[in-house]
Amino acid sequence: MEIEVAGVKYALYTGEVHAIELDLRYGTPATSTAFVQLNVRKRIASGAYESCRLNLTFGGVTKAVVQEEFIGGTSYASIVLNKRPDNSYYFAIGTIGDTHNPAYDYDNLVLVAQNLTLHEE
Repeated sequence: MEIEVAGVKYALYTGEVHAIELDLRYGTPATSTAFVQLNVRKRIASGAYESCRLNLTFGGVTKAVVQEEFIGGTSYASIVLNKRPDNSYYFAIGTIGDTHNPAYDYDNLVLVAQNLTLHEE
């Protein structure tokens, strides 16, 4: 999966999780936030990439599911980042079956949020 931010393309697949921070406010999801820092690849030319760190900041988090053992490595095999019909964002890493389908309830890490900001560190 590739995304484009301010004219720069990032390859998100087969990356590495550097950090995840959750600030969940029960009863007030509008103030709940999540921060995910990924080591990904940035396209620098056709077919050429370099490693970089991409920060994803989610605001208005309405769902957070963490189903992880934290004993393995930091790599993930797949990632989903979709804007849904209701304009919320669905984010998941380590999806079961690698189908990129947000219908699954058993992804390793799931975040649903009202807004998303991305920037390279």
